[in-house]
Amino acid sequence: MPPPYHIGVSSPKKGDHHKSINALWELKWKKRAALGIYPFMEGRSEDLDEVFASFAEVSFCGTLYGSKTVAESKRKDDLLSPYDFDLYAKRFFPVAERLESQAAEAEDQGDTKKASELYLDPPISERLIPHTHAKEFSREMFTAIPVSVRIPSNAAPGTKFPTVLTIYGLDGHRLEHTMPSSHHMANGWASVAVEIPGTGDCPADANDPASPDRLWSSVLDWMRDQPWVDADRIAAWGVSCGGYYAMRIAHTHKDFLRGVVAQGGGCHYMFDPEWLELTRHMEYPFE
Repeated sequence: MPPPYHIGVSSPKKGDHHKSINALWELKWKKRAALGIYPFMEGRSEDLDEVFASFAEVSFCGTLYGSKTVAESKRKDDLLSPYDFDLYAKRFFPVAERLESQAAEAEDQGDTKKASELYLDPPISERLIPHTHAKEFSREMFTAIPVSVRIPSNAAPGTKFPTVLTIYGLDGHRLEHTMPSSHHMANGWASVAVEIPGTGDCPADANDPASPDRLWSSVLDWMRDQPWVDADRIAAWGVSCGGYYAMRIAHTHKDFLRGVVAQGGGCHYMFDPEWLELTRHMEYPFE
């Protein structure tokens, strides 16, 4: 008989990093940013320091919750949970715009090395895949599946590449594809990134347990039709909750795939309400 399965105590302590954006940065994210590890594979530590320092410069009190007020704190640097993500995101724009301006200036001056460090070479492009397997008369009809695509540069015309279908998880998105796709480029592979139902801009019906299978059918049919894809060498790589979908696609679409990697994927008990409730106050930064 297998040992009993435990997911945690009935009343877990809420992590201190959930208290505010500053607490999240200081207790959880700052070290990760310095190491360049998840979720900060896409930027430099000094740029992220500037972003999070900017929260102290603007008072969010009284406007954070629209008509609500923040009675607990009047500190300008205390962006409290639950967060207004539009306000949160705006603090990243000035740094991003400055980096874009620096890249354009370097390019104009002929400093291609500096420009390429700030831009991305080869670039990541967005493609909109017709959801050809959408369920008839459902919300999926007449939608497109947005994916991020990166193809090795300097290849001979007509080259077909082994291609990795990267399946992101609950808190990972197709736009965070720089670091993973760079590893793919280094090996001469093309890279396609897609989001799972219920996350990002994925059009698959998150309330229909059969929708992921339709999603993968549409994506894989499209990939097979691309002139740069070696249809006999497509592999799927899923991370975290995307790892669950990688396990699933290995069974439902095995004839499309040369191989599958499920990295940190969960299944079965992972989707119990008790486990999901615990995770809201533990590792995940946002509830």
